[in-house]
Amino acid sequence: MKYTALFIACLAVASMATSDLDDIFMEVTKTEFGQTIVESIQLQLESGATVDTLISSMRDVRDGLRQQLADADAAHQAADQACSDDLTEYAAGMTQAQAE
Repeated sequence: MKYTALFIACLAVASMATSDLDDIFMEVTKTEFGQTIVESIQLQLESGATVDTLISSMRDVRDGLRQQLADADAAHQAADQACSDDLTEYAAGMTQAQAE
């Protein structure tokens, strides 16, 4: 509980320094993913996790998301290439049909 209060206090001080941080925090918590991240940080703080542990956890999340993005991008590129190949084959068939 002490760490949760500290976390909230830090957010409060930071939000006083810049109103943009408050807007960012409110925007993050509007999504299920953002809410999950905030709750995860809160649980880690309540269980006595260190700042280094929090940073490591957030880096793991970031790295996992980057890998998911890379995997999705690779799948998209493969699908795009398959479509391009199909279009090329279709165009070749149309050209051959017109020539006959």
